[in-house]
This record gives sequence, C-alpha cells and structure tokens, in this order.
Amino acid sequence: MHKNSKIISPLIESQNIGHKSKENSFDWHTVSEVMLKVDEELAELKHEISSGTPINIKLELGDLLFSLAQLARHLDINADEALVLANTKFEKRFFLMMKLCTDKNLNWNTLNDQEKHHLWEEAKKLSFEK
Repeated sequence: MHKNSKIISPLIESQNIGHKSKENSFDWHTVSEVMLKVDEELAELKHEISSGTPINIKLELGDLLFSLAQLARHLDINADEALVLANTKFEKRFFLMMKLCTDKNLNWNTLNDQEKHHLWEEAKKLSFEK
C-alpha cells in the first residue's frame, strides 16, 4: 500500500460499495426495503448459528454487517460514526455499572445474571439523567 493511502474501515468500504452499486442502478429504493434485507440476513444468521459451520456463520454475520452498513447509507449516517457512538455509550454505561457495584460494596464475581442486569439498567437510567 502506498504510504499516503488512506485506510478505510470495512464499514465505510461497505457503504462505498453501496454507493457504487447505486450509481449502476443496483440498489434498494427505500429504507423499508433495506430493513427487509437486514431482517432476511438476521434470519439466515440465526439459521446458521443453529445448524451451520463456523465459516458459514462468519459469512452470514458478514452479510448482516454489510446490510446494516447499507441501512446506514440509506439513512445518511456514517456507519463508523454510529458504531463509535454505540461503543462510547456502552463503555460509559459499563464503567458506571461497575462503579455502582463498588459503591454498593457488591462483589461482581458473585452476582448472578439478574443482579448484573439490574445494575446495567440502573447505569442506563443514570446515564440518561446526566
């Protein structure tokens, strides 16, 4: 790769592929059509998870991610930016949840899933209030 070449994330590359296919009149016309494709790809992934091979699961997961990138494109959303926001939101809530655990003198390793979920919901509520 040329040293001045810009590295493009796979999500943005997927969106760029969608732009190219749109230029050649091969694209969905509405967001609803893309949503149907996302639903179809999710169903295919679920099927492969229940009965497929690891490579088929990986391929279907890739198809779902590609379709989600197309959905972002149709919504005029940069898929990378959306994912960065989601990562940041999750991390904020996760660290707040862990702080709540410490503040309440709870041992994270002894909590059951329901107790952890309760802390997550509390952190989620608190993160909306700030």
